[in-house]
Amino acid sequence: DVFGQLDIWDFDMDYFVHGEYPRRLQRNNYSFDVQRLYPDYMTDMRVMVCPSGEGGQTVTTDDWYRDQTWKPERIDPRIWDNLAPLRSDHPARQAFRRLVGNSPTVDPECVTSQMYMYMPYAVRTEDQALYLWTELARRMYIGEINFMDEHLLVPEHAWPTGTVRYTYGTAGGNTFFRNSINVGRMFIQDINNPAATAVADSEIPVLFDSPVDLGNLSMNHFPLGGNVLYLDGHVDFVRYEQTRDQAQPWMFFTGEDLPYTTDFVEFLRLNVWDNSTLHGVPPWCGNRLPGVQFEPRYWYYPDDPQYREIINFLPFN
Repeated sequence: DVFGQLDIWDFDMDYFVHGEYPRRLQRNNYSFDVQRLYPDYMTDMRVMVCPSGEGGQTVTTDDWYRDQTWKPERIDPRIWDNLAPLRSDHPARQAFRRLVGNSPTVDPECVTSQMYMYMPYAVRTEDQALYLWTELARRMYIGEINFMDEHLLVPEHAWPTGTVRYTYGTAGGNTFFRNSINVGRMFIQDINNPAATAVADSEIPVLFDSPVDLGNLSMNHFPLGGNVLYLDGHVDFVRYEQTRDQAQPWMFFTGEDLPYTTDFVEFLRLNVWDNSTLHGVPPWCGNRLPGVQFEPRYWYYPDDPQYREIINFLPFN
């Protein structure tokens, strides 16, 4: 889910005691809450890494969304020195061998929208998505957090005459509904003719290849487009469509199907919450921004049970 903005960039040792990465709430990535799915429902995180993804070429696929703390080349030499005097059967030596042997391990905190973007609310057209994304960005900008647990209520607007009120929410109302099975019925505008406006689950996008990377248009497939996971569980390749009406430039938005439409993709490219998809990725992750200095995970989570036997042998500065 999307997290809100908090001004906590300053490095504070007090956070180590609490065992929480201090910039966790700075993530602002359009990705689902992996910790709710992995490993009970999503048993293999490799499905979240696109083999042809542009970002995946900066590090090996095995390191993507993974904790590099115990990779041999990342281990602080002082740890080797601290453990050297111990017997081979000492619990700390055994814990160390176990941690190194399992490295790198999947870490849900490393998951971002670099590869795939998550659409948490039921939308079908470009104008709905643009309105929704603008509202999400507004809430993040003012510092709201955890607001995506429920349906999203948005303000109504009126024509200059004040006689007609409208929004781009589901069925023209002022609510965006969280994606759920059979949510398409919420698009019905005329109960006497429900088939005319109801939307099938097979038409509602949930997850799609991210078309942008750090402010650049970056699609992994040719012809331009990407794979889209729909609410009913099927996946289709959708081409990037040039939908802007050149003959009527005042028609900014279109009713074209998502997600690869001109204005929506351009919005994603320019939106600060989308084009900096590496924003706030922990420094132990293999997919962190190039140039960000590596820092081991145990600096931030010393109370994690996996470090119990070895904690007294770890350097923290």
